[in-house]
Amino acid sequence: MKYLVKFIVKTFRAIIKNMKLKIPFYKQDTDHACGPVSLQMVLSFLGDFKSEKSLVKEAHTNHDVGTKHEAMIETARKAIINIKNGL
Repeated sequence: MKYLVKFIVKTFRAIIKNMKLKIPFYKQDTDHACGPVSLQMVLSFLGDFKSEKSLVKEAHTNHDVGTKHEAMIETARKAIINIKNGL
């Protein structure tokens, strides 16, 4: 989550400085997948497209509780490591 938060802060600072970032927008298909879809937008911006369905599965998202914070952090961490390693 630390990496994700840092990325979001940097993004907002860039926007404030009138930089235009082409961050893609994806509408969530379900009412419980806001975390995975937010991560989908960030990853897509970084060049690593993953579907909502795959991120929902990776983050163990469910209808009752959505995505637990710990699972969201771990999913984001793994994805960022894969991007850094060129996977």
